[in-house]
Amino acid sequence: MRCSSSLTPESYNPHALFDRIKIKRKDGVDVPRSFGDYEVSLDDAWLAAGVTLIKRV
Repeated sequence: MRCSSSLTPESYNPHALFDRIKIKRKDGVDVPRSFGDYEVSLDDAWLAAGVTLIKRV
């Protein structure tokens, strides 16, 4: 297994992926009532060469 400095074997663990997912309530939403009231982001800068992230919403 070949690793770059930002990609370590520990980052292959599922918890490492979930640690990179951020969910935040949108500004101006006091009481969220649907999925659309949240912003979901993923830090994808750590992806290894040749890995494709497909975002579906």
